[in-house]
Amino acid sequence: MSKGKRVFVAIPAWTELRRSAALFRESHPEYHVRWLKHEHLHITLVPPWQCSDIEEVCRIVHEVAAMFPPVPLSFDTIAATSSKRKTRLIWAIGQAPDKLHELRRELQAKLGSAPDEREFLLHLTLARFSWRERMDFSALPESVEWRGSLTSLSLYESILHPSGAEYRVLCENLLTPLRDG
Repeated sequence: MSKGKRVFVAIPAWTELRRSAALFRESHPEYHVRWLKHEHLHITLVPPWQCSDIEEVCRIVHEVAAMFPPVPLSFDTIAATSSKRKTRLIWAIGQAPDKLHELRRELQAKLGSAPDEREFLLHLTLARFSWRERMDFSALPESVEWRGSLTSLSLYESILHPSGAEYRVLCENLLTPLRDG
């Protein structure tokens, strides 16, 4: 019996954010890392889980997206991080606005997922590298000014391969702009 698909809810990287990430990548040819493809760049709000009812989850994501106006987001730092799973990352990091926390809590409540015990960190993964790699990241952290707006939410499928994850958008939903008057 199939467990369904491995899915997560995320903000797709907007055009200017993808362009900024590409410029950062081009300016650091000395980093021998596995850069994420520009079409795979996203900001995860609800981490991956196994899902067998994609249609229902898309309906919920649509419902939540309709409740919120676009949210301004910004990233101010690029940093190299380590995790306990022996994967190391290069992230763009920013301060999450209150409205993003509210949106994330609403998604978790409607999806029936337990709130994440960890504090939410607004981040965009740019690259991964093995813990075996001895990289010189002395130039990091690096200050940046990447700005834009969260205008849509997507449900992604994550397909794991030995060479890295592949992401497919299963549904995308626009946030509702505020109306004047």
